[in-house]
Amino acid sequence: MSKQKNKKLKNNPAMPKTDVEFAHNGLERVALKAQERQNK
Repeated sequence: MSKQKNKKLKNNPAMPKTDVEFAHNGLERVALKAQERQNK
């Protein structure tokens, strides 16, 4: 589901690419932090 959402965001010409990348990087960081919490 999230991958489809990311594809839609990337293909959205109304949104600057940097904003999409920033949002994607933020989501990745959140996911990594969640994984770290689970591993501890």
